[in-house]
Amino acid sequence: MDGFGITKVIEALARNCRVNSLSSSAVSSGIFQSDRSRLFNSEIAADIRKLPAYTVIPETSKLRQVPADIVTTTFRLPVQALNALKAAASPVSGWITTHDAVNALCWTTHARGRYKAKLLTYDDTARFAFPVEFRQLLHPPLPSDYLGNAVLMTKVELPVKTLLGPDGLRAAATMIRTGVHEVDAAYVDSFIAVAKSLENPRQLKINLMLDNPRTGFGSTSYKSFAHSSLDWDPVLGSYERLRLAYGVTGEGMSIILPVLGDGSWEVTVTLEKDLVDLFRTDEEWIKYVSLVGRTYQDS
Repeated sequence: MDGFGITKVIEALARNCRVNSLSSSAVSSGIFQSDRSRLFNSEIAADIRKLPAYTVIPETSKLRQVPADIVTTTFRLPVQALNALKAAASPVSGWITTHDAVNALCWTTHARGRYKAKLLTYDDTARFAFPVEFRQLLHPPLPSDYLGNAVLMTKVELPVKTLLGPDGLRAAATMIRTGVHEVDAAYVDSFIAVAKSLENPRQLKINLMLDNPRTGFGSTSYKSFAHSSLDWDPVLGSYERLRLAYGVTGEGMSIILPVLGDGSWEVTVTLEKDLVDLFRTDEEWIKYVSLVGRTYQDS
């Protein structure tokens, strides 16, 4: 189940937790689609080169251990800052979303921190991976009530010297938007073909942290998981915000959280412990965001 499915489940939970619903025939009995057969068939030849975010690994491979000193910190971007950020990150021609702009800010700030800590050089290439939903990209689209997983990872790259240059934010946002467009029906078909060609489909892995972890950065989005308009029963209270006390596994990640009631966005970042102060004091970062609450270290 992906973000869309989780959102629908949370909405149904809120709706059916109301006391007046439970005492009447109004309890939701909607049936959601979980048939994955549509995603089992591909007629093209398997070619892993068409999936830049993935690698086929030997079954005996030992995957990298996640460092123990990962710190989780959450930041807030008010509406005015979001508008300013999108304007600063928008290309001269073409367009981006606010989501692209926030991801671009996280990518450039993460990379700048590692560069200052001498973990990156200007000669390196920084990689950024993130999921893209493909429900509406297939022909015909998946049913609107399909709750199974329907996202694939894409990955983009930029030279560190470009990412950290004077136009780095705009370059990052433009590249992220390009990565979104790379996930289409053909990309999904290629993924199915490669997975079907393997004796064990679990050999098909996201490769962001397999090659060179210090140049790898990533993002995911929980932006629509829950929201302030959910109609919970007053006994339970109202939704305020989502928190990931220990973040997600791995450093160099940014997780966009559900939009707050006043329109502000929040983003949780996972950092190497030594980079926390570099991140918090980054000049471009603090133009748009403010720290929220405590910082947590994984254990």
